[in-house]
Amino acid sequence: MSERAPATSARTRRQRSYRLTGIVLHRRDQGEADRLITLLTPNQGRVTLIAKGARKITSRKAGHLELFTHVRVQVAQARTWHIITQAETLHNYPRLRASLPRMAHAYYMAELLLHFAPEGEADTPLFDLALETLAYLNGSDNLLLVSRWFEAHLLRITGFQPQLYVCTGCRAPLSLDVTNYWVPVEGGVQCPRCGEAKRHAMPLPPRLLKLMRYLQVHTLAEARTLPVIPETWRELEAYVQGYLRVILERDIHALAFIRRLRQEKGKGGREGKGIGQ
Repeated sequence: MSERAPATSARTRRQRSYRLTGIVLHRRDQGEADRLITLLTPNQGRVTLIAKGARKITSRKAGHLELFTHVRVQVAQARTWHIITQAETLHNYPRLRASLPRMAHAYYMAELLLHFAPEGEADTPLFDLALETLAYLNGSDNLLLVSRWFEAHLLRITGFQPQLYVCTGCRAPLSLDVTNYWVPVEGGVQCPRCGEAKRHAMPLPPRLLKLMRYLQVHTLAEARTLPVIPETWRELEAYVQGYLRVILERDIHALAFIRRLRQEKGKGGREGKGIGQ
């Protein structure tokens, strides 16, 4: 007579199930009714899980797993994708969802996090940065400021911040009394003597270098007090995008969406009126 296998204990079941708190960065359809969900979490960094049946109309999880939602999920371990069994919305940022410009900047934030966030490794500062940025994208009308501040602190936290104080060529301290040069392929700013002849160097006016330095070390609440016009934020965008392109070795797709919305606004389109893009 064969022995009967012992029943799975409640403790074993608990060990196979765990909770995560995170931000939904990306979703991808899987099979006929499932969805792969990529979360940014404080304790496990970037993780991808599967939500079974999430695309069905009757799914109770679907509404809690929308993009840019701050959620708490219960997860069951499995051999391939770990499975989201329950989901609870902690914050869904309603103003963000009602505005195309806000959504565009949220897509931009998420795309950068997908590239920079470590997979399976704790990174609480990065998670806190994403959470704070979402709150400001939901509440602030100066979306350009929010994105420029997010870029500066994303690069600082992940160790990719550009050199803004010492010439990356000769290592001499940079003066704010002259026009220096932005040289992304060499890691930041160079003095006129080193940068002027560089093929890919961009002249960097003192006002923009000062702004870069300020964003790198101040909170967003402090940065909101700066008397900076939208054109300056867009001007700064071009410098940062060049640097990000060198690091990632690719273009950032969400930026094209933001620029298209700007063009529509400039032609008299209704989307985004009154919101800094």
